[in-house]
Amino acid sequence: AICKGFLSDFPPTVKEMAGAIVAASVEIYSRMSTDLLPTPAKAHYIFNLRDLSKLVQGVLQADVGYIREPVAMFRLFCHESLRVFHDRLIDNTDKKYFCDILSQMASKHFSQDYAAETFEKKPLYSAIS
Repeated sequence: AICKGFLSDFPPTVKEMAGAIVAASVEIYSRMSTDLLPTPAKAHYIFNLRDLSKLVQGVLQADVGYIREPVAMFRLFCHESLRVFHDRLIDNTDKKYFCDILSQMASKHFSQDYAAETFEKKPLYSAIS
């Protein structure tokens, strides 16, 4: 409801993404918190609802002047996902696993076709043109 209300001023195609943003966010959080458990070497791999909240709050910082198309909102979502979850990962195996999750979310919830390698190589979102 919060995401849908926030997006009410955005173009209709962006506004329709509210459900996908929430569903993908919850699924990413769920998979990260169950699949990447803390170990002695990765004691900081404790994911909680605060992480889910940070992801959604980051998306809610979107400016209607910049986000005019669904692909821009998708890129912002990916940027926030990487910021909240990927940046905490310490080895390449876990980072690749997260990029695989993000690639799956892209096709499942946003109908976007991005290979996992895309998220590893270059930034998807930047306010600098």
